Amino acid sequence: MKTWQEFMQERVGGVEKNLPWFLHDKIKFNQFCIDNDIPVPKIIRLFDKPDDINLDLINHSEFILKPSLESSTKGVMVLKKLQGGYFYDSLNRKSFNLQDIIDLQNTYFEKNVNATNKIIIEEKIYDIDEAFIIPRDFKFYAFKGNVALILEINRNLKPSISSWYDANFNPIGNEAVKCNAPFTRSLSYYKAPENAENLLKLAQRVSELIDTPFASIDMYNSKSGPIMGEVTLAPGGLYHGKHYTLSNDYQNLMGDLWSKEL
Repeated sequence: MKTWQEFMQERVGGVEKNLPWFLHDKIKFNQFCIDNDIPVPKIIRLFDKPDDINLDLINHSEFILKPSLESSTKGVMVLKKLQGGYFYDSLNRKSFNLQDIIDLQNTYFEKNVNATNKIIIEEKIYDIDEAFIIPRDFKFYAFKGNVALILEINRNLKPSISSWYDANFNPIGNEAVKCNAPFTRSLSYYKAPENAENLLKLAQRVSELIDTPFASIDMYNSKSGPIMGEVTLAPGGLYHGKHYTLSNDYQNLMGDLWSKEL
C-alpha cells in the first residue's frame, strides 16, 4: 500500500494525469466557486501587472492584494489605507506606499514567467472571532468528501500558530503531526472553532466537486459563515516536511483513503 507521501511524489513528479491544476489560478478558482454556488471573496479589481496597480480606484478602506498565480502567502498583502498615501499590511507587519507595493509585487512577477499572472484586489474577509485581525486559515485534507486531517493556522503572531485536528475537530498532538520550529509552533491547548460543523460541511462539498482523489480545501471562518480561500492539490507544508512532519500512522491512513478513490 502506498503512503500519502508516495502518492504525492507521483503527483508532483507528473506521474498522476488529468489533474485540475486550473484551480490553482485564483481567478479561475473564483469563477469555479461562483458557478457552483460556493461562497468566495469578491474580486474588486484586476490589474495585468504590478506597474498597472492604481489603488486610487479602490473604494474599500481594507482589502487584499495578491498575485493570481502564486501559492501559499507569496505576494499576499492584507492592506488598510492610512494617511499620506500609505497602506499598512497586517500580514507583513509594515507600512508601504504605492511604489513599495509595486516593487514588492514585481519581485514575484519577475520569478513567475506565466504570462497570465495578474494582480487581484479582493474584499477582506473578517474572522468570526474579532480577536483575529488576519482571519484564521482552515485547511481540510480531504479525499472526495472524506476528511482525514484539519489544520488551523493563526498568522496574527510570528511564528504562526498551527492547531491540528482529526476529522471530527478533535485536537491531536505532536504524535500525529509535529509542528517544526522555527516555521510554526503548536498550542499546548486549543479547541474546535465556532461554526466547526459548517466549516466541515463546506469542505466535504467542495472536495466532492473536484475531480481528483485528494485536495487540501482551504477556507476562512467569516462572520457570515465559511468562505472559500483556495484549493491546493500539492500542499507543501506536509509534503516537504519543513513546517510539519506527518506520523507514519497518518501517512498510512491518508494513503489508504487516496487508494480507495482511484
